[in-house]
Amino acid sequence: MNALIKNLSFTLRGAVRWMGALLILVMAMLALLTGSQMQALESSLSRMYENRVVSMKRLLEMEHALMDFGASLSSADVTSNQSIDRLMRKAYAMQQTSRVVQDALVAGGIEPELQPARAGYESAFSRWHYEMTRLLDLGREKGHISTALQNELLNSQNRYGTSLLGALDTLTNQQLVQAKQDYDRVQASYKRMTFEFYALVALTLALILGSLGWLVSIVRSLVGGEPRRLVSVTHDIVLGNLEQTIDVAAGDKSSAMANIRVMVDSLRANQAKNHHRLWIDNGLALINETVRNEHSPSQLAMEISQKMTHYLDVQACALYAYGFGVVDDSMIQRQKLTLLGSESHDSTTFPNELPLPSHLLKQAASDGLLLRNKDLPETCLEALDASRAEQSRHFLIIPFHFENRVRGIFVVKSRYQLPTHVSELMLPGSVAIGVAYESAQNRETLLASLMDSHRLTNQLQENQEKLQDSQISIEQQIQYVNGLFSSMQSGLIVVDELGDIRDCNTALLSLSGLSRKEVIGQRSTILFDDDEATLSLFLNSLSKSLTRLEFIEPGGYMNLLNQTPLGCVQINAEGCIQFANSRANQMTGYFGKELIGQPLTVLSPEPLRDNYAKLLKSFLGDKNDQKTGYSGMLYLQTKEGEKLSIELGLVNHTVNGQRTVLAFIRNERDLPWSVTITTTLNRLINDDDESVVTLLKNKKGPSTPVRISSSIMFSVRGIPEQTVINVHDVSSLIHKNEQIKLQNSLLEKTMDAMQDGVLRVDRTGALLSANPKALEIFGYAKVHVLGHTLGALLPSADNNQLIEHWVPEYHGDVMQRLYDMDPERFWQRLADMPYPVLGFDASERVKFTNLASQTFLGYAHHSLHGHHLLSILTKACLDELPQPVSLHSLTAIATQANVLNWLKSDQNVVSESTQFFTVNTETELWVIACLGNSVEEAKAQTMHAVQNVEWVVNQHEGEQIPVVLTAAPLRDAHGLITGAVITMKDMREFKEKEAENLRMVQKMEQSQRLDALGQLAAGVAHDFNNLLGVIQNHAELVEMKIGEDSKAAKNLSAIMQATTRARDIVIKLNGLGRERPPEEEEENLTLFELSPVIDETKSLLQASLKGIEIAIEPVTPDAANVQLKGQSGSLQQVLVNLCVNASHAIGERRDGRIVIAASRPTDNTVSVAVIDNGSGIPPETLPRIFEPFFTTKEVGKGTGLGLAMVRSIVTRMGGSIDCQSEMGVGTSFIVTLPFSR
Repeated sequence: MNALIKNLSFTLRGAVRWMGALLILVMAMLALLTGSQMQALESSLSRMYENRVVSMKRLLEMEHALMDFGASLSSADVTSNQSIDRLMRKAYAMQQTSRVVQDALVAGGIEPELQPARAGYESAFSRWHYEMTRLLDLGREKGHISTALQNELLNSQNRYGTSLLGALDTLTNQQLVQAKQDYDRVQASYKRMTFEFYALVALTLALILGSLGWLVSIVRSLVGGEPRRLVSVTHDIVLGNLEQTIDVAAGDKSSAMANIRVMVDSLRANQAKNHHRLWIDNGLALINETVRNEHSPSQLAMEISQKMTHYLDVQACALYAYGFGVVDDSMIQRQKLTLLGSESHDSTTFPNELPLPSHLLKQAASDGLLLRNKDLPETCLEALDASRAEQSRHFLIIPFHFENRVRGIFVVKSRYQLPTHVSELMLPGSVAIGVAYESAQNRETLLASLMDSHRLTNQLQENQEKLQDSQISIEQQIQYVNGLFSSMQSGLIVVDELGDIRDCNTALLSLSGLSRKEVIGQRSTILFDDDEATLSLFLNSLSKSLTRLEFIEPGGYMNLLNQTPLGCVQINAEGCIQFANSRANQMTGYFGKELIGQPLTVLSPEPLRDNYAKLLKSFLGDKNDQKTGYSGMLYLQTKEGEKLSIELGLVNHTVNGQRTVLAFIRNERDLPWSVTITTTLNRLINDDDESVVTLLKNKKGPSTPVRISSSIMFSVRGIPEQTVINVHDVSSLIHKNEQIKLQNSLLEKTMDAMQDGVLRVDRTGALLSANPKALEIFGYAKVHVLGHTLGALLPSADNNQLIEHWVPEYHGDVMQRLYDMDPERFWQRLADMPYPVLGFDASERVKFTNLASQTFLGYAHHSLHGHHLLSILTKACLDELPQPVSLHSLTAIATQANVLNWLKSDQNVVSESTQFFTVNTETELWVIACLGNSVEEAKAQTMHAVQNVEWVVNQHEGEQIPVVLTAAPLRDAHGLITGAVITMKDMREFKEKEAENLRMVQKMEQSQRLDALGQLAAGVAHDFNNLLGVIQNHAELVEMKIGEDSKAAKNLSAIMQATTRARDIVIKLNGLGRERPPEEEEENLTLFELSPVIDETKSLLQASLKGIEIAIEPVTPDAANVQLKGQSGSLQQVLVNLCVNASHAIGERRDGRIVIAASRPTDNTVSVAVIDNGSGIPPETLPRIFEPFFTTKEVGKGTGLGLAMVRSIVTRMGGSIDCQSEMGVGTSFIVTLPFSR
């Protein structure tokens, strides 16, 4: 067959070569034919270009020349000879262009269609050229072109030029038509040549391809395909590749490829069988090798999952085994499939438990079947995060068993459905896995049993030794406790779970006046005086604690109420129980949440239910959110119907805006209320002070006030098994507290009686108390200011007087402020301090010590100087400080007090709280180390130094209260500043007096200025009056001489009028400046009615002030019906001047209005106000309106004496005048005068 393929290949190659040579020959012939045809086509195109395109180009040039000639004629400058010559040249050039056009037409041949157009063109051009040359020659003869000749040229141009353009257009169109025809002929010739060429090429290719196809078909029919494919397939078979695809035509059974395909199919079937058997054998060998090792169940699961995941090439594998566990709330242990181990090649996570029915696994194991997705229940698929219809997650579950009992399953997860031959591997493999799992489990159980046995043996030995040691230790502790118990100064009581006293010490017997026989075995309630006052104290404290706890942690008190030794239930507004603690459930016999939602009356016997309901209603309907109460002795009915004797303590409590009632239940076996106070309050508020004061009964005398603290040991069920109560006599403490309360009451009364405001703040600056005067200054009630900080109550915009400097807790720059207050006494202040202070320079060496620091560190005078900071601190202390340790790092945390370990001179260590501060003395930078309470001392000195600080308190109504502040620190017995007392002196009265004095001084200064100005005006008026008299007299003489008919008479009249007006002004000045004698004033004074003066003023002004309404409005009835002492004309002059000024302020307004209003401000005075709605007086001008010669009017329109004269007249009448004005609203002048009865 190889020889046949070789011969066929040679024949095919030769045929291809001959056909290639024939194709080259035919292509050469086609190239020659194509070249000759393209040459003919090129010649046709060249002739078309010369005949048509050149002619059209000449026609366009002719058209452009004609249009240029017309444009030249239309220009304005065509009258000169130069213009005529230019036009003649253009006409000659156009004639030459016309000849070129005609020659081009002749050269291209004149077709019959072009003859009329050419004739029309020649005729039109001849007419145009003749007419233009004729007219231009005429203009040349005249030497210029006149307007008429220019118009004639233009008309001829329009007439003959238009016809010439039309002829050109016709000739152009004919040329285009001929060019189109030539193009069509050339295109037709080109298409014919192209068709002939492609036809010849197609015929040649058809012959060659036909021959080639005939040869190829013969070869393919023998080979059964391509020869090269045959060679490739044979080569792959020789190399052992049987997986290739061999395609053979349908019905082909005799070709070489068909025979080869039959042979390959036979070889492939044999190879598949061998590979399948080998795969199963290798898998079983892998499983057997894995289970042969001694693994624990979890190790076996991990190993088998890991190896089978790699061998099966799947996503993940897992091993589940049956084990016992709680499945539901029944607490019954059942078997369930639990994950032992898994392996995953992706992010697959198997569930810890798999809900797979055991009967399904038993059936599959007995039938030798594997479970796939379609066989699994929905709950199992959901647990595996898969579904029946999903194609990307296929699960295969193989149950493994031992001794006919299913022990677990092996789970395989794959992206594709696993083939059936996997079952041939996993079914026998599951048997090996079952045997290995059973062996591993038995081995683990045996090992655990041996270890437990060994551990129990060791533990028994240890417990026996510990028991012997414990017995010895307990005997020693009992002896020690008995000795301690009997020697204690405070009483001790031991109470058992039944509430009976089991033991007590002699101190308690002494306090109670009872013998030991009278105490032991009795109820603990016999010792304490538990009355309603004690319970009220408990419930009040409880109510406040609950409110505070609810604010800090809403709902958090519920957990704490569960731990109280008292039963507790919470009742809502409907009277139903919404919470019950474990102690309440235990007392009532209910379990879990059985009481929740039940009415409170379910706990009461039938006859007492009305009493329970009334008691609860009285609390729920009360407006007091913290009401407390005591029920007295009641009976409680348990779930089984048993009656218990109890006491109820009730307290109102608001939760999330809803009113609830907390009921605390105490039966006769419970601890006394006094003891439960300590336990419950301590658990509720988590306070370190467990003590509360109550009364201890004394058989021989009155009850003794004692402070008790208790410790309760609870059983597993939450029942108090044993309670130890410590009782301490606090009689002397109570007496001291009463004295302190008396002193505090006296102090508060003293503060309330003080005329200055007094504030008391705590260490953080929060206000603790304020006396009535301080509340008056703030303008708030006490409830609105208590708790606020000084910064909020006394804000300031001046950063140099921060009120926070008086806050005891604020230490920021206390040392720098102490230095700035008095630099000269700074070091002496530090030296006099009773607490240690050290000063370090820039090199971190000691440069200053006071006597206290020398004593504290054990150094003599100045012997500590020069020591470095690091040399007087211990290494352990340095290691705990921020690294690297330096004064800079220590001053960075100046607000924090660190306890440092200092080395004394004898190298002993002393610890003290220390703070570092930086002080800039302008010459060098110091760091001051304040030990102990030296910071508090410095703070106190700075507070004492800053006194009498002027401040302003801003009330909420907007009023500002000036005050003077002083402060003093409050210190405890240890020198710590616990707060401060700040006094506020109200400076309003002082400020008012100071302002009144300033106003009086200003009035005196103004009066002196007016008096001096009046005297100056009087002197000037006198001299000016004499000059005016001379001018007026001479003017009258001149008028008499020249007569009234003279031309200068009008000028003389104007002079006399001006002098008359000037004399009036002088008279006013003279009256303003001259002080009349009292007797002269008395002679001219008369009594006159005020009302007629006001009426006459209105009548006088009504006619002159047109357009302005003048109204009289008495404010007070019969206010104008009074008699004034003075000159009525002067008062009328005052009113007229004020009204005229008002009209000037109103201006041109149409709604102008002037009101004259009379009123009686007091019994002895009457006020006349002139009110207008004009433009108003600017605030900066208002203080100067009464000054003489001050005016805001234009020059020549005002003298500035009107208001000055008004003020002078009013002052002489014993009155006063005031002005009130607002821009844009109007002005009011108020004249106040005394009147006679």
